[in-house]
Amino acid sequence: MELRFRFPRAYETDIAILRNGKWIKNENYKAIIGENGKVYDIVSKDYKLVEHGELVGMVLDILESKNLEVIDVEPVVSRDGAKMICNITFREGEIMGEIVRFGIRVTNSYDRTLGINVLGYGLRLVCKNGMVAPTGETVSYARHIKGEIGLDEEKLRVKIETVVKSLRFFETMLIRSTREYIKALDVKEFLEKLNISSSLKYRIIGTLRKYCINVDLREVNKENNPTLVRYHVYQAFTEVLTHHTRKMDLARRVELEKRVSRFLLGG
Repeated sequence: MELRFRFPRAYETDIAILRNGKWIKNENYKAIIGENGKVYDIVSKDYKLVEHGELVGMVLDILESKNLEVIDVEPVVSRDGAKMICNITFREGEIMGEIVRFGIRVTNSYDRTLGINVLGYGLRLVCKNGMVAPTGETVSYARHIKGEIGLDEEKLRVKIETVVKSLRFFETMLIRSTREYIKALDVKEFLEKLNISSSLKYRIIGTLRKYCINVDLREVNKENNPTLVRYHVYQAFTEVLTHHTRKMDLARRVELEKRVSRFLLGG
């Protein structure tokens, strides 16, 4: 499948050490440099650079070979071009009367902050809230290193097939969460442990009031501890993480999304 957008590129290059006025090539390490001139990382010789566009293109080809008709491809790239997540949707379902698109999320990075990962993904169309499956239902592929020679297409294909099969279970987990409950005090304690800025924390508290009928986490305690629908809590968190984290490091955002999903869907 031909991509309609262009991902930032990166290159491998030799490095040298200045010793006694002479440049001596380092045989054990090399540099990963972006087309913007930024040095992303210094890596060992066995590191294999995998470019964002190469990875996404290969994933789309694999999906096409499985007769999965892609509905949408939404890439997100960090400001310096080093980190990338790409959400690819190809199936629609319905949860609580709303259309939700399901697919996979692919991640990659040039600075080793994000490995090559494939995981289940959902998008609530009414508000464009992105949702990721708990880690236990996702598949991690590779980190470019530890003897990894190139990007093994067959290995990637197997991992993608596994995640695609897990999507129906992910949908079932979301539907189940509409009938399951969680105590507000547990949500409050989880929010405190997320280690996020005060502004983002208050944004989540405010958004939760919209989804959970004016429940204010600041007033929650052992005596005032209402029961909340898990799905509503999940949507409050995902709305904020989807729409109000543009200045946040992309790897940090991915980490937070996984933690929220594990807590509310995998717990």
